[in-house]
Amino acid sequence: MSECMDQNEIDKLLEEFPEEERIQEEPPTEKLAEEEKPIRSAELLSQEEIDALLKGLEEGEIPLEKAEEVASEAPERAFERFDFRKWELLELERNKEIVLMFQRFARKASADLSDFLHRPVSVDFSESKAMYFEEFIKKVSVPTALIILRVEPLGVEALLVMDAKTVFYAVDILFGGGRRGRIKVEGREFTPIETRIIRHISNILLEGFHLIWEPIYPLRFRMEKIELSPELAQVGFQRESILLGRFEVDFGPTTGAFSFCLPGTLVKMLRDQMNLRLKEEKASDPNFKARFLEALKEVPVSLRVTFLRKQIRAEEFLKLKVGDMIAFPSRPDEELIVEVEGIPLLQGKAGISRGKRAVKITGLLE
Repeated sequence: MSECMDQNEIDKLLEEFPEEERIQEEPPTEKLAEEEKPIRSAELLSQEEIDALLKGLEEGEIPLEKAEEVASEAPERAFERFDFRKWELLELERNKEIVLMFQRFARKASADLSDFLHRPVSVDFSESKAMYFEEFIKKVSVPTALIILRVEPLGVEALLVMDAKTVFYAVDILFGGGRRGRIKVEGREFTPIETRIIRHISNILLEGFHLIWEPIYPLRFRMEKIELSPELAQVGFQRESILLGRFEVDFGPTTGAFSFCLPGTLVKMLRDQMNLRLKEEKASDPNFKARFLEALKEVPVSLRVTFLRKQIRAEEFLKLKVGDMIAFPSRPDEELIVEVEGIPLLQGKAGISRGKRAVKITGLLE
């Protein structure tokens, strides 16, 4: 019993132990709690540490195998490249106000050219398409009249393009020809007489274009120069996007074409002017909406129906020659699609009405 220590001796012995050793015997609950805490900003790499790490990779101090393993473990993500050029072209094609002015100009040009040539001539607005000028000029054939224009008072340039068939047939009519089969488009330059006719027709078209725009904005298209080769057409918007308005000229026996080439900067200016004029008229005229709806009723709308379709093999197509007959069913069994301004909107059945082919509307497309 003498070898046993009493309580006082035990307490005295514990006081002699360091405080650190007693703490180690306790369960590490606080340490576990600290490990579960989120990473603090002080524990993240600084910019200097990141730069030093990258430098070590470049100088070979850190093995690249580990970096490649980390990169290979990262999940692959598919990215689609966004084409800003395509978005710019879509914005230009949405300018329906300019298209409306093109349609009005086509009716004016029909009357003006008929008076000039002393025979009925029909000018129809074909399409408007946005593209880049460098793409357009590559498609221009030779010979073609390229009339460089100065648009006042905006101080920008535009282009009027007239194909060879329009020029040749107009010259043929003015000098007593105009019969079918007389026009022969050759890879040659225009003669001085043909160049004078180009200038005269251009002035007629530009004057009509000016009169169409005058109620909206006092534009004046002035002829600066006539180029007969696409390579020599130096304009200030060669690297810009353009809005191309194409017109078909129906002379009767044959057809020609001309186009207005408007740069994107000019289209945006005209759009802003039209929107401003529209707001002013709407604010000053309480009956603006009713008059606007009445004016819309006079806008021509083109309808197109494809009556027959047939699918053949490429081998059969390559063997086709002049005089071959392609057999179609007498009447299509399926519903026909009616396109309004190129947009499928209606469906119908083919038939005969008053001795003419017709389509009976059976429903609307959803």
